[in-house]
Amino acid sequence: MKKLMALLLTTCILVSALASCGSGGGTSSDTAVTEAQAGEETTAAPEYSYPEVNYEGYEFRVLNLAEAWNTYIHLDFENLTGEGLDDAVYNRNRSVESRYNFVWKELEHPYTGWSTVQKELISLVETSVLAGTDDYDAAYLSVYWKNGIVTEGYLCDLRSIPELQLDEKWWDTNIISLLTVNDKCMTASSPLNLNTIGLCDVLLFNETMMKRYGLDYPYQLVRDGKWTLDKFSEYVKGAAQLNGDAGWAYTEEGNCIYGIAGHSDMPIAYVCGAGNTLTKRTADGLFELSVENDNFYNAFDKVSAIFTTSDGSVRFNNGDTKTPGGYLHIFNNGRSMFITCEMKAALELRQMEDSFGLLPTPKMDEKQDDHLTVVSYNSFLLTMPITQKDTARAGIILDTQTYESYKTVFPEYSEKTLTQKGLRNDDSIEMLALINESLTIEFCQVMGVTTALTAAINSLITGEKGPGVASTIAQHKEKIIADMQTVYDSMK
Repeated sequence: MKKLMALLLTTCILVSALASCGSGGGTSSDTAVTEAQAGEETTAAPEYSYPEVNYEGYEFRVLNLAEAWNTYIHLDFENLTGEGLDDAVYNRNRSVESRYNFVWKELEHPYTGWSTVQKELISLVETSVLAGTDDYDAAYLSVYWKNGIVTEGYLCDLRSIPELQLDEKWWDTNIISLLTVNDKCMTASSPLNLNTIGLCDVLLFNETMMKRYGLDYPYQLVRDGKWTLDKFSEYVKGAAQLNGDAGWAYTEEGNCIYGIAGHSDMPIAYVCGAGNTLTKRTADGLFELSVENDNFYNAFDKVSAIFTTSDGSVRFNNGDTKTPGGYLHIFNNGRSMFITCEMKAALELRQMEDSFGLLPTPKMDEKQDDHLTVVSYNSFLLTMPITQKDTARAGIILDTQTYESYKTVFPEYSEKTLTQKGLRNDDSIEMLALINESLTIEFCQVMGVTTALTAAINSLITGEKGPGVASTIAQHKEKIIADMQTVYDSMK
């Protein structure tokens, strides 16, 4: 939101300056200054400096999944497909290949299942490193499934490669900063692979239904800094209606409307989006648990009060658009006002009959500066095996590909993701820009340290019986602290 406001302020200043110049009151000295400024603009340094290199047809090999949970993760195509996003990826690759004289080679690993494929990818890299065969120049991995790929030295420190300009705007700098420990970064995120934005937790809402209820779309609340958990609760509670049904149990022939079609793994994202993290850095760079405080407990209570099944506020049932009672199916068929989902769901719902809009997860209250959008610990992040023989070459290729993705691929993704039936949704595209700037990720979650605690908190919010949240945290605290120390020590 800060960046957005800064952009608007800059625009206002420019408009004011142009109005003054065009008012007829300017002098010859004004004209001279304007011409001088124009001259400075024409000689300004370009945004990106392309190195003068020739890689003589080198085949640059990137390990990636062929598919994953309907998320757009494609890194190349053999030919133009006629789809805008596919063609943007294809044209990006051919342009950079031509510039540096190399071949971009995506090595796709087939999807074999949620609980197996991540381990398979990690095993491929480990086997290659141990054999010294240098099979991959880069690999997209979910290190959560075996953090030994990081802690046992299989990967390069990406910050040690100056050709990777990780602090420039074409990289996901928020995420990279959070994944950097002791000035080392083993995994990075950028629009080169769109799965990070595809796997961030967001809200979609049914615009058609909201209009029918006579409610204002929440977009302006977001712009004004007033999209909070309390406002979200008002919308959710007002949307739930039995419509003649005997109860809130879902049936295909029923008429009840739920406030939220909920994914059972999402509630924790709304606690964290309210200004909380599970862990935080101490002054000396170590990690400590950061959930034993009033803001976390208050957010937990607010989210728990919203995500209740007894009054129709939420219906939890994971599943696709074709699974009866599945959260995507419920929302797709106009049976809920909201859906808690990952961004990728927007692609799956593009043929939905009703119009939908995009929102960030709510803030705790209006005092919270910015929205926080949680990225899944399952995201496939860029890594480089330690067997990489030419880190400078790899750095140049990956950095340029990332820059071109930022300039051409991500804008196309924005339009494709949030366009239904050939119609643009400019409000949602604006929200996507805000969300992209608010991405956050938990390093200790990515490393698998806080996973059990996250699952336990989700279970409490979704109504499963168990101890209170404070007792649950206490049960996990000792192991989390020990595991955080082990990870930290491995990256010294």
